[in-house]
Amino acid sequence: PALGAARRDLAQSLRDGDRAAAGGRGGRRLRAALVIGNFALALALTVGAGLFLKSLLQLSAVDPGFRAEQLYTFTVALPPAAYPDRPARGAFQERLRERLVALPGVSAVGFTSTLPLSQNNSDTTIRIDRPAPDGTLPEVRTWFSVASVGYLETMGVPLLRGRRLDASDRMGAPNAVVINEAFARQHFAGEDPVGRRLAGGPPDRPVYFDIVGVVGDVRFFGLDQPQTPTSYFAAAQRPTGQFFVVLRAAGDPLALREPAARALAELDPTLPFEGGQPMTTFVDDSLRTHKLLSTLTAAFAALSLLLAALGVYGTTAHAVAARTRELGVRLALGAKPADLLAQVMRRGLALAGAGVVLGLLLALALARGVQEILFEVAGFDLAVFASVSLLLLAVAAVATLLPAWRAARVDPMEALRYE
Repeated sequence: PALGAARRDLAQSLRDGDRAAAGGRGGRRLRAALVIGNFALALALTVGAGLFLKSLLQLSAVDPGFRAEQLYTFTVALPPAAYPDRPARGAFQERLRERLVALPGVSAVGFTSTLPLSQNNSDTTIRIDRPAPDGTLPEVRTWFSVASVGYLETMGVPLLRGRRLDASDRMGAPNAVVINEAFARQHFAGEDPVGRRLAGGPPDRPVYFDIVGVVGDVRFFGLDQPQTPTSYFAAAQRPTGQFFVVLRAAGDPLALREPAARALAELDPTLPFEGGQPMTTFVDDSLRTHKLLSTLTAAFAALSLLLAALGVYGTTAHAVAARTRELGVRLALGAKPADLLAQVMRRGLALAGAGVVLGLLLALALARGVQEILFEVAGFDLAVFASVSLLLLAVAAVATLLPAWRAARVDPMEALRYE
């Protein structure tokens, strides 16, 4: 505006009258272009926020395969010097389980070597006891967990066939393994895997595991990651030195922290109590990236939408103020206030409409760029694009309503005094 005023030709301004007060044709075009660009950016950002929000809602509705509510977990690391072999580790785990089960407010206890969503997972190659024509056993990759009696029940993982790991799966008994539905679906399609065997160890000295049950799929790596073949081996038959303890609370899971820490210290004061937190924390962490994207894009979209509304309001109000004399003359000559209101609003909505069209093109480019981040949401989501477009047009209508109402209420006599 300052540059425009400094360069303005006085004689031309006098000839332009109201047009000069409005800033001239160049000024009007510049303001219109800024409003259109603002609306375009606002639409693109709001579409992005809508896509991320819808993706977050879809992800939040995903079943992780276990019941995270009222679960509390912590880690235990047994030093090899104090617990050098499996019998020593197994005896400690049994004593710890007995103490934890006896704690008030604890309804179930389980141990596992790997915990869903904890980023602490292990995979291995195992063979299916189904000899090929050449006599070899087919090898498959599986994520595995060494799980104690009661672990699957504590986590709330549903049993689909057979049984879970129980007290009969002890040292000296036949090796037991429970597989998940993804494992059964991928490697035992059309047949019941319960009673079949898996083989580990070297081919010349295989170690066999009897499949005793099939449980539901658990999302180990993130709510947005697919289920993968997983095997649960009996902890009593191969206890590990490092494991997660999972407690199901009858009430607030955080109330178990102090009692659980005391129980561990009573068994071995040298062991640190590490990683204590509710299981819901892991679920929330798996949503963190999507929540951050939704929050940031929503904040920028809201700011851009506010600026767009202020822009179209300011432009329309400036035009109405500059055309006060013209509007008064038209009213004096018989123009209807409703016609003037509609005319002013049409101009504001025309600017917003042009911004929406340009913004849709920007939003399409944005959607293609973020498609890989979205979860079960198409980049071109018609509902999001349509609702955001209508929202911006509604904002433009509200922003132009007050200046348009002022234009329709101009006093003709007051306006004609300028003559």
